[in-house]
Parts: sequence; structure tokens; C-alpha cells
Amino acid sequence: YDLISDALITAHAGELSGIRMGRDLADVTARLAALRPYRGPHGGSHRGYIDLVYTVTHGVYALNNYGLYRLRPSWLPHEFAFLKKHLRQSIADGDFETAGEFLDTLKAFGLTEADPVIRAGMDFVLSRQRHDGSWGEPGEDCYTPYHATWTAIGGLMDYAFRGERSHHAEALRRA
Repeated sequence: YDLISDALITAHAGELSGIRMGRDLADVTARLAALRPYRGPHGGSHRGYIDLVYTVTHGVYALNNYGLYRLRPSWLPHEFAFLKKHLRQSIADGDFETAGEFLDTLKAFGLTEADPVIRAGMDFVLSRQRHDGSWGEPGEDCYTPYHATWTAIGGLMDYAFRGERSHHAEALRRA
């Protein structure tokens, strides 16, 4: 899962910059089918669960160009169902960073604060905000609090999507 997640990010960035870095995005999204059905956390026994979550969320991000377009749930039914089903697990685990990514990608499928699972996730993420406005614990590296804050804000934002389509039609078709 970690490899596919990195490949999604790299292929997307490469295509935006006009630089092919290994496989193109359509080649990478075609690999998602082999990962379905997506497994849940199974009470913590699924050690690759967080990497799986990032594979699902970054697949959505690559296909909607990181918040530019709204996607139809029917285009990625496995991903949509996985995200909707497991957001509450991130809340139960106290993982606001992953919850932020769940919220962000579920909003890409058109869910709003009117949906109880979105409202619960947003309330949870807001409850974990630090007094300085950030999320996460300051540490030895700058990436950890940066990413935690980025994902929290992404999950709380409202988007002005530029229509309903994929950033990359062929990658969506192959997904």
C-alpha cells in the first residue's frame, strides 16, 4: 500500500509538471483494482491499514487534482464506501490526522456537514486543535506537525469545486 500511495503522488506530480517519473497515473490507478475489496482495521490486526487509508485517499486526491473537482461516488464506489465506513474508526482511535484525510476525500464525493459522519468527523478534528491554531505535536521534524495541520484544515474546508469530473479521465476509467 505504501508503494502504491507513493506512486499515486509521484505520478500525479509528474504529470502536472510534464515530467514522467516511472509509470503514468493511469498505470498506477489501474493497480487499485487488485487491492479491492479494501480491508478494514480489524481491531488493529491489519498492520498495513494506515498505508491502505493513504492509498485510498491519495487515489481520490490524484483523480480530483487535490480538491479541484468533485467526483461521483459511483465512479469509485469501493473507495467511497471504504471512506464512509471507516471515518468513525479514526475518530475512535483518536487519529485526527487520518480523520482529516477521510473528511477531505468524502467531501470530494459531495458529502457535506449535513451528513452525520462528516459532522462527527469535523467536531472531532476541531476538538484536537492546539491553542496556537495548529494540530499535532511539535517534534524533532517539521513534517509531522505540518502534515497534521494540513490534513486537519483540508478536512474542515469547504470547497468550491470546478465541476464534477476527474483531473485525469483515463486514470479514472482504469481505476
